[in-house]
Amino acid sequence: MEPSKNDTQLRAYISGPLTELPTHISLHEVQGFYVKAALVAEDALGIRGFVPHEHFDPSTMPNVTPKDIYQVESEMIMKQTSVLIVCALAPSWGGGGECQLANDCGIPLVVLKRKNQKFTRYVLGMPLLNAVIEYDTEDEAMILLAEHLQKMKQNNEIRGGLYEK
Repeated sequence: MEPSKNDTQLRAYISGPLTELPTHISLHEVQGFYVKAALVAEDALGIRGFVPHEHFDPSTMPNVTPKDIYQVESEMIMKQTSVLIVCALAPSWGGGGECQLANDCGIPLVVLKRKNQKFTRYVLGMPLLNAVIEYDTEDEAMILLAEHLQKMKQNNEIRGGLYEK
């Protein structure tokens, strides 16, 4: 399922690892976390977040080329993303690239990570890093994300000037 070419409304982009997950991390649970984050973004911003695995799941769409994924997801970030939500559930090479692209395009980043979890200082140093949200439980992560997105909306910190103060 490819994003609609006519869909130009800005939305949150949910970034996080899908491939090479450690054995103690379930792909199904990770995907569920991303979907929950997309729904939180919808409640806060009025449009459901973009979740890459719903369009290019590596387990169900192994024949989609890396070039196709790069092109479509890069376009999505550059042209249709208002905020990049980084779900730091495990190390991710693709997530770092998505963060850099968002930063280069003037898109704020919000990182969700477990308390006491290490996270790359490179992303933590990005000028457009808006927040690092640390949590103990998934429910807490979603509550804190919702609160932060509402604050960003009220302060007009979402890319694209979509929201009035």
